[in-house]
Formats: sequence, structure tokens, C-alpha cells
Amino acid sequence: MNNSIIQIQNLNFGWDKSKVPFITIPELEVLKSEHLLIKGDSGSGKTTFLNLISGVLPLSSGEIKILEKKLVDASSSQRDAIRANHMGVIFQMFNLIPYLSVIENVLIPIHFSEVKRNKIQTKGTTAKEEAIRLLSELGLQQKEIHEKKVTELSVGQQQRVAAARALIGSPEIILADEPTSALDEKNAMRFLDLLLEECKKNNSTLLYVSHDSRIQQRFQKSISINDFTETMQIIEKKGKEAVVCL
Repeated sequence: MNNSIIQIQNLNFGWDKSKVPFITIPELEVLKSEHLLIKGDSGSGKTTFLNLISGVLPLSSGEIKILEKKLVDASSSQRDAIRANHMGVIFQMFNLIPYLSVIENVLIPIHFSEVKRNKIQTKGTTAKEEAIRLLSELGLQQKEIHEKKVTELSVGQQQRVAAARALIGSPEIILADEPTSALDEKNAMRFLDLLLEECKKNNSTLLYVSHDSRIQQRFQKSISINDFTETMQIIEKKGKEAVVCL
């Protein structure tokens, strides 16, 4: 049985097709339940890489397989369905809906995915009960917080709401885009440990992008997006061939 959940072959992406690609990845495989840290400087392409994995951006060339499904063969609506049914995303700026309550924000993915709704039902619980469980696991167990608008919460609390929203429905893949960038080191590490623990409970694969090298010890595996972008800069400047494999 194939244990791969993400497979990449000869990926190339550039904003201008007439120039050297912004991102090029010869080969990468991510296994089920693996926790992968993707390091890189600001502007190195980490967020772009996550957008390619999630199907938000189409490939310039190459192949990405998500759960054995080729994104290059999928229409825009099919890529949206793959993301809605099998992924949870924690955005750098959280992207919470300001006029909704905490519980309503966490429940948003359930409205777009029958797959996630069915997973919750198989646990013998309701979507709201699962949202409350996740919030409690992430340190927001106070009932009075659940009905507040997210704009009334601290940055750290909003971050945990964003994580609960990504985790609800037990998606196979969690994509986290610099979610601790607004936190001090102590709170960033505490949040990361909570997220990793919840991913372990759900057997979720985690792709976590960050420029903070201090968190590397928390991960089973890490790669650097700079390995790819720096290689392409060498190609562009010197006109020589170079290959980087992870």
C-alpha cells in the first residue's frame, strides 16, 4: 500500500513564463501522518508553494499528486473540492470572518464538505460538539469565548480559532503558513506543540512553513525552499545547469 499523501515530480512555477521559474522542485514525497517543516526567508516562495499544493495556483509544468489525484488533470472546481474535503489551512493572517462568532468560524469548513461532515458523524458527535472539543484542546475551553465575535479575542486566541477551523473534520493534510509569526517565542512554541499533538491524534500530515529555525527540533523532517530558489538564481546568473533534490 502506497503511504504517500503528497508526491511532486519536476514542479516548475513562475509568475512570468518567459523567465526562469520562481520555484522548481525536481522531486518531493510527503508520507501519511508526516510532519514537515518548510523553511525559507521572507519572499522565498513558501506561501506560493503551499498555494500550489492546495491547488489555488495552477502549475506551470510538472506534477503534484494529492492522495493519488493529479492536480494538473483537475479542473478549478475539482481542485477546490480536493482542498475542501482533504485539507485544512491555517493562514498567516488567520483570515477569520470578523462578524461571525468563534464557533461559527470554526464550523465554516463543514458547510463546504460532506466528507468532513461524515467524518464527524462517524465519531458519534455533532459538528458543534467537535468544534468545542477542538477549541478546548487548543486552550479555549471557556464557554463564554465560544459565542464571542473573533474581533473581541487576542491575537493568540484568534490563532487557536484558526487552527481549530483547519482541524475540524479531520482532514488528511494541514497546511500552516507562518501561523506563529505574530507571537512571542513562549506562546509560539506552546501553540506549535498543541497543533502537533492534535495532528497526531487525527493522523494528519502537517506542512508547516516558517522562517524561524528555532522550531526545527519539533519536526520529524525539514526542507529549505531556499535550496530551490537559490539554485534557480545560480542558473539565471551563470547559465549553468544545477539540480537540487530533497
